[in-house]
Amino acid sequence: MAQARKAAAKRGAARKAAKRGTVRKTVKKAARKVAKKATRKTAAAGRGRKTARTTRAAKRPTARKTVRKAARKSVRKAAPAPLNPVTWFEIPVRDMPRAMAFYNHVLQTQVSLQDMGTFKMGWFTGSPDGRGAAGTLMLSEGYTPSQAGTLVYFEVQDIEACLRRAQERGGRVVNPKMSVGEYGFVGHFEDCEGNRVGLHSMA
Repeated sequence: MAQARKAAAKRGAARKAAKRGTVRKTVKKAARKVAKKATRKTAAAGRGRKTARTTRAAKRPTARKTVRKAARKSVRKAAPAPLNPVTWFEIPVRDMPRAMAFYNHVLQTQVSLQDMGTFKMGWFTGSPDGRGAAGTLMLSEGYTPSQAGTLVYFEVQDIEACLRRAQERGGRVVNPKMSVGEYGFVGHFEDCEGNRVGLHSMA
C-alpha cells in the first residue's frame, strides 16, 4: 500500500513538473512574439519619422521661395511711382482780373483769386493727388511777364480750339498745332500779359 502511494506521488510530481515546463515554454514563446512585434513597430516608427523629416526638409525650400516671392510682390506694390521733377509753377501777370478772364476762357476752367496782401495769386483748378504740377497766376513785385525763359505747358483736349480762344481774348498764336511723334501734339500762344505758353495733347 505504502509503495503504491509513493509511486502515485512520484507520477503526480512528474506531471506537475512537465506542466510547469510547458507553461514556461508557452510564456517564453509569447514573450518572443511580443518582442518581435515591438521591434517591428519601433522600426516602422523610425521609418515614419525619417520620412516625415525628409518631407518637411523638402517642403522648407519651397515655403521659403513662396515667402520671398510674396515679399517681393508686396514691396513692388508698396513702392510709389517715380515722381516727375516739376511740382509747381507760377505765371507772372500785370493785371490779375484780365489774366484770370483770359485763362478761364482759353482753358475753359475757373481760376480762383487769393489776395495775400503784398501779392495776388490766381489758382488753376487742380488736385493735390492729380497727375502733373499745380500752379497759379502771380501778381507781385519781381514777377515780369516774358516770352523768354521757362515755358509752361497745359494739358488740353483740343489744341486748335484753345488757340482760337486765345486769339479771341487778346492773345496770339506763336506756333500752331504740330506733331511731336509718339509724344502727341503741341502748340504755343502768347497770353494777354505777354507770356509765351504751351499746350499739349495726345490727340
